[in-house]
Amino acid sequence: MPNWKKLIVGDAFKLPSRNPRFYLDWMLWFPTFFIGFWFVECFHGWRMNQWNVREAALSGTVLCFLLILIKERTVAIASMLGVVAASARQHFFFHGDVKALTYSYLFDGGAVVAVIIGVSFRFKFMKNPDFDPTYRRPDRENTWLGVIVVLGLLFGLGFVGIYLAWR
Repeated sequence: MPNWKKLIVGDAFKLPSRNPRFYLDWMLWFPTFFIGFWFVECFHGWRMNQWNVREAALSGTVLCFLLILIKERTVAIASMLGVVAASARQHFFFHGDVKALTYSYLFDGGAVVAVIIGVSFRFKFMKNPDFDPTYRRPDRENTWLGVIVVLGLLFGLGFVGIYLAWR
């Protein structure tokens, strides 16, 4: 006899992943995005004497640390570039700035290049089980450390949001 509840409802109320890494990657997306903007902003001039090297070193270090923590780097970097491209495209549609359309195409191309490099890296190294045997093994259970990390990130971001709203 078929399971009608499974046929009708399906997996509608199932979480996207029981793996806390999925949620950790989502939580790390936002700080990585803004730290990346801070890193790029440190190089506001083409001449080296206009660069803020100390802030660039600090933001670059934090950016590298956050990118190391993210497991799905290709998806994160491509989606960040896609968000910037969509923002530039909207600026072009609402203000008619042709330079914004050029930046939109540039960042779209960067997202495509990031996906190509990420997929090439996975085909080259990740198809070899000797390189990382646990990479393709699906996680079937929640770990306490993952739950604590995700809840800590949520609490921290919520606290910062409430503080900024209060100020």
